[in-house]
Amino acid sequence: MEKFKIVILTRITNVRTNLNALLRIFYFIFTTTFLLCHYDISEAGSEGKDVYLVEKIKVDVTSQTAALARKLAIAKAHNQAFRKLLNRIALKREIKLIDRISQKEIYPLVLSFGIDEERASSVRYIAKMRFQFRRDSVRRYLATRRLSFTETRSKPVLLLPVYENTGAKILWDNPNPWFSAWRRVPFRGGLVPILLPLGVLADVRLVSANQAAAASSKNLNALARRYNVASIVVAVAAINTDITKGLRTINVTTNYFGGPLSNRTSVRSFRINERVKPIVFLSGVAEKIVSQISEDWKNENLIRLDQPNELIADIAIRDLPDWIDVQKKLRKTSLIKHVRILRISRRKALIRIEFYGRHRQLQIALGQLDLVLKRDSVNWIITKPNRRNQSLRGSSNIERGEN
Repeated sequence: MEKFKIVILTRITNVRTNLNALLRIFYFIFTTTFLLCHYDISEAGSEGKDVYLVEKIKVDVTSQTAALARKLAIAKAHNQAFRKLLNRIALKREIKLIDRISQKEIYPLVLSFGIDEERASSVRYIAKMRFQFRRDSVRRYLATRRLSFTETRSKPVLLLPVYENTGAKILWDNPNPWFSAWRRVPFRGGLVPILLPLGVLADVRLVSANQAAAASSKNLNALARRYNVASIVVAVAAINTDITKGLRTINVTTNYFGGPLSNRTSVRSFRINERVKPIVFLSGVAEKIVSQISEDWKNENLIRLDQPNELIADIAIRDLPDWIDVQKKLRKTSLIKHVRILRISRRKALIRIEFYGRHRQLQIALGQLDLVLKRDSVNWIITKPNRRNQSLRGSSNIERGEN
């Protein structure tokens, strides 16, 4: 009898094991079939929708009545919001070519707007508003006027303000007027989020002013790991005095380390205005450097709607959540027009990506979402980066030779 019970229990255990295995197989087949037959990543480029949200538009209008002041304020806010959007995504040198933008042109580009705060008197209206623009409509507007633009957001960039005067360089020392000026600069609203280091003891131990100015890769990499950034910009501001002419200038050397702009250097010179406070003048210079960083990024990531492109890529899949995460990131990439799944198995997917522009641009865009696009012998490969092997100097995620 005991032997009979043991046999029955053994068979039940085997049945459960086989059943669990069958369930896992059935679940995988069902999920794979569903994803392959019913799922198509057609809603690509959703990242661009966030780019087209413009917030904190402030208006203050006085008129004959509160109702008229409100009407004029809303019209003014539409114009301000669209100008802010243009400054965010379009090249400034091209924006200047637009003399005037009429309200009739702007209204069809707006999907919705909301009033976050408002106050009114009998003749005055004050409000803070936000606008959601129609991406496709704005794209068509820019295309008809031949304006270049981008929608790709950069990962956060850490900025190190090194100040040089009479040959001595300072970074963490107090006072550092260049560092203080950067603290006054508003960084929000652009495509390149800029971070300033805290300047605490841990920062001081990792990088000195001389090491930052000399581009010490070991020290900059250590600081990048501390702040979890993939790119650092070192802005060295040097004061120069021309005794013969009695002029003082400030030369700002901007060096990029890591990311798609790595190893790029630019130098700009500004004549010091002795009639304004030094902190005000330096803050104005810092704002111009922020604008330059933004323009450099936009130039590297311009969307070319007139250059449709496509590629076929293999994607390694660890599990279902990993595959879902990759899908979400592909949807967020504004350069991507359409993604179609060609084949999928338990560990790999084969997809076709239709996108705008060059392969390098797609590599940069995917890199901002922690996806690495590399060329294989036959197809392209999409993987996730190996954090342990990342460094600011390395740009293995980008193949600069691609057209």
